[in-house]
Amino acid sequence: MSTVPAGRRRRAPLILVVDDDANMVRLVSGLLSAQGYEVLAAFDADQAFALGISRRPDLALFDLRMPDADGISLCRRFREAPELAATPVIFVTGSADQADLVACFEAGAVDFLAKPIRAAELLQRVRTHLELKFARDQLVVKARDCEALTAMVAHDLKSPLASIRFSVEMLGEEPRLRDERVQDLLASLTESADRTLAFIDEFLNLNAAANTVALDSFRPFRVDDTVRLVIGRIAGCALEKNICIETDPGEALEVFGDPLAAEHVIENLLSNALKFVPRDSRVRVVIEPGQPGTARVRVLDRGPGIAQCDRLRLFQRYVRLSARPTSGESSTGLGLSVAKQLAEAMHGSLSHQDRAGGGSIFTFELPTRPIS
Repeated sequence: MSTVPAGRRRRAPLILVVDDDANMVRLVSGLLSAQGYEVLAAFDADQAFALGISRRPDLALFDLRMPDADGISLCRRFREAPELAATPVIFVTGSADQADLVACFEAGAVDFLAKPIRAAELLQRVRTHLELKFARDQLVVKARDCEALTAMVAHDLKSPLASIRFSVEMLGEEPRLRDERVQDLLASLTESADRTLAFIDEFLNLNAAANTVALDSFRPFRVDDTVRLVIGRIAGCALEKNICIETDPGEALEVFGDPLAAEHVIENLLSNALKFVPRDSRVRVVIEPGQPGTARVRVLDRGPGIAQCDRLRLFQRYVRLSARPTSGESSTGLGLSVAKQLAEAMHGSLSHQDRAGGGSIFTFELPTRPIS
């Protein structure tokens, strides 16, 4: 019986068999096919890698010795490719050299089988490693779901908390509430809201940094829709400092990447602009075609700009720049670093330049189609 977990009944597990010996490929493929597995056959390393990238096998069996490239170098190629890094590799070898076996495991193999192949042993090893692989996949999915839910809750708390903080600040300006005790209570509420917002920002940044963008979350999406969503979310913060966010969306532009990661980058750029520009000023957002095959979002402000001493460390982690937020807002020193990491994980870029007349321009660029 083949090992197919409950959530994967739609197809049989896919196994890649790589050996330059056609008879060995035929033998192993026949044993696996008889158990209901789908088998891919490759006779050299380049063919195996190409098949791996295009079909994403659930498990691979590599011959150790091949004329063009040995199985160890092929295994390293699999481990270096994000699409194949989690594919379990079992080596099939006639070598009894301990150094060879150590090299197999150092290259990332999960197991090995000695030639001549014993059918029962082969099938049991395959079954065991498929079960482990599917169990790990399910844990990864559950962990991602939990992290996404936690991040969503944290994200959704920001808007009401910002509104509460703004309302408390407005109450503090009411002539009827000038009593010292009332003012102390309002100041305490503002401080608590600021502390909680700072904690949420740090959590979201750390969460984004820890969870590199997953390739399976990439899809086409409208970047102008993402910009509108973010502007709506931070409108309360802009109102609090009487800052006007001007949008120049131009044409509707579709990009390719992780929509949530792109949202995080854009929100970071706009939140930073609101922190560092003075009250009663303007922040401009421009959406336009970028380099060929890309679209970009530019955030232009009239803040203090980036000091010369800060430019080389602008996108480094835990770096607090010389400029300070104009209303005492918190800064973890993580935001721009994480934003750049996310942009590059989506095959995009994040850069800064001075704005003529003072201020900064941050440019976030994303591809408009998948990058092969």
